[in-house]
Amino acid sequence: MITKVCVFCDEEKSIEDFYKNSSNVDGLFGDCILCLKAKRSGTCKNCGAKTSSKKYVQCKPCGGIATRGANHYLWKGGRHINQDGYVRLTGFYDHPFANTDDKIFEHILIMSEHLGRKLLPGENVHHKNGNRADNTLSNLELWTTSQPAGQRVEDKVAWAIEMLKLYRPETVINA
Repeated sequence: MITKVCVFCDEEKSIEDFYKNSSNVDGLFGDCILCLKAKRSGTCKNCGAKTSSKKYVQCKPCGGIATRGANHYLWKGGRHINQDGYVRLTGFYDHPFANTDDKIFEHILIMSEHLGRKLLPGENVHHKNGNRADNTLSNLELWTTSQPAGQRVEDKVAWAIEMLKLYRPETVINA
């Protein structure tokens, strides 16, 4: 059986699954019959939604997902060290802790997963040994920059109780 790879779906198929085209070297269209029909109908071959143009086989959501992150042809692992020395991970388009640009700092991801939640406003992650690329959990500490608004003793006590409720709830006695 003689086969050919479809240029759109990248599947190896029998030459009987391609229309004839005398202008091509091999005498066949580059895309298979199924992909040609999907293109001509203007529907996505994955989900059946309307495509933006009859020249596309996939709708934007299906095509976009297929070419993002590890599926992109330029993917090199998604781990980069920025100019400040922090490790930044890319390809986190479906992660709840990622920024709007589908990227997340590795130390924030590790601490967030350890806590089981996103970092709260006023919280940050500190590298104990100063090496911003060393993101082992034993090298990371959760720091907070919150402080009481006033200087009265009652304000400081209320602030301390709130901090204990947030970070050590088992130590707070319900009074």
